[in-house]
Amino acid sequence: MQQKMEDLKEKVKQKGYEIGMDLVGITDLSRLEGAPRRFHATDYLPKARAVVVVGCHIPEGSIENWKNTPSSYQYYGYALPNKELGRASFYIAKLLEKEGYRCFPIVPTGHSKDWDYKKQMGEFSHRHAAVAAGLGEFGFNRLVITPQYGNRVRFCSIITEAPLPPDPMYDGPPLCDRCMKCIRACPGNCLDESKILTCTVGEKIYEYATLYHFRCFYNLLGLGQNTGSGIDIPLPKKKGELSQFGFLTRYLKALLLRLPKFIYIREQQSAVDWFEFCGRCLHVCDRPINRFKE
Repeated sequence: MQQKMEDLKEKVKQKGYEIGMDLVGITDLSRLEGAPRRFHATDYLPKARAVVVVGCHIPEGSIENWKNTPSSYQYYGYALPNKELGRASFYIAKLLEKEGYRCFPIVPTGHSKDWDYKKQMGEFSHRHAAVAAGLGEFGFNRLVITPQYGNRVRFCSIITEAPLPPDPMYDGPPLCDRCMKCIRACPGNCLDESKILTCTVGEKIYEYATLYHFRCFYNLLGLGQNTGSGIDIPLPKKKGELSQFGFLTRYLKALLLRLPKFIYIREQQSAVDWFEFCGRCLHVCDRPINRFKE
């Protein structure tokens, strides 16, 4: 049985790489026991045994040219990777089900029906699963930093009843040195380094800054200044969560004062199957240091 699962694990990884994924990792469920209620693998598959995580690297030039043109990042760093992650998850799930193991592939990004917009949480945390599967570790900005690509990676997860052997968790040199570039770059003061949160994945404890989710959501919609949309309705400079009333008044202000651009952006987002603005915490992160050969 053990050899059969090792062989199946190799087939799963090979399939992921064949489809174009840059990273493929596997975790058992014990490492994800600290997940919040409704975010456990067994909430979806009661007999789940493992989670397969696939990762898609974002082209570096798309990020480095964000200030010149955000369109490349929005499409090649968000919209298209989501499609590719979904495609890889679909075919890996089909492979495992042909072998007799039920699967539940999670969508790459949260859909409105299943999404907690206040906390920016979908059905399942791809980030925590990626850390559990040994693909990297949490940076101070709450994003996963990988040794190969830094945090310029998007992830997707497939929950399965197959008892696949887990990969070892990352145990190399620290990938984040808390340089604070992400904190300083955030245009909405959404990250608060004075309020540190912890999470446990496997036997490891990770620390990262508090994220003010509603402020971040506001900027991901492109409403705030320096998010790439040009709508530029500013948030309060003082750190702290944005109230629903504060969000609504600024949203209406953006609609009334920037109506043509507001409508154009929403139509454009729908046309390419949605993308997000901002991403500055990801753009400025160059960790781990020296991952490029000059």
